[in-house]
Amino acid sequence: MSAKHAEKRQNQLNEVKPGMIEAATKNARIASDQFARDSQTTLGKLRTASQGWFQVENRDGATPERKTVRVVVDVNYEVK
Repeated sequence: MSAKHAEKRQNQLNEVKPGMIEAATKNARIASDQFARDSQTTLGKLRTASQGWFQVENRDGATPERKTVRVVVDVNYEVK
């Protein structure tokens, strides 16, 4: 991979990263709400949040130009 090609990929990643972090954060809230309901508690305010890690991998061995991108966020809410 040329340096120019790698730079293009990095720019594309930088473009999608904010939206992926937003989606992961929203999904974490949904999962936390469900967990609270299942444990008969209510979700309180957000205590902490951080981007856990960001991973880029080949989608499969046959198409290395296709990538799978995954973001993990860590969120902590108060429960009541």
